Amino acid sequence: MANVESWTVGLNVLSIYSGPLVLQQLAKPLQVIPRLIWSIDLFAFMLALSIGGSNHIYDILSNMLSLLGYYDTCMFVIIFVEHYGFRGGNFANYDLESWDTPSKLPIGFAGDLAFLCGWAGAILGMDETFYIGLLAAKIGDDGGDIGNQLAFVFTITSFYPLR
Repeated sequence: MANVESWTVGLNVLSIYSGPLVLQQLAKPLQVIPRLIWSIDLFAFMLALSIGGSNHIYDILSNMLSLLGYYDTCMFVIIFVEHYGFRGGNFANYDLESWDTPSKLPIGFAGDLAFLCGWAGAILGMDETFYIGLLAAKIGDDGGDIGNQLAFVFTITSFYPLR
């Protein structure tokens, strides 16, 4: 039990450290707020969520991790296809100097639309406690979660022509 507790404390410390970095990269106005302030705010937010959800942690985790899996599948397909299909798998094909200059970045309609198409597939195939998709319900009495597979297929088949 001590290993599990130290592991979860270490994981939360990493989240409290990396969360403010992510927040500061979202927009330039967020960069003026010191990282210490973001860390304190994030800690208070995580503490409130922990106290409020402590009796329902298994349900919360199982639902959220499934949704995160659908999200990750869509993002992986888009990034993988962009890197290997359109940029030849070569990092020299990226303009790394203009990552924070919006006028030099692509608009990203293809990625956005392919992401939404992937989520449409995930919704059709998900089998969660709060929702069973149309295609998942046809698999059997208890359903079957084919949301990740459908998210993969919907994303890859829509991203190539949209890009």
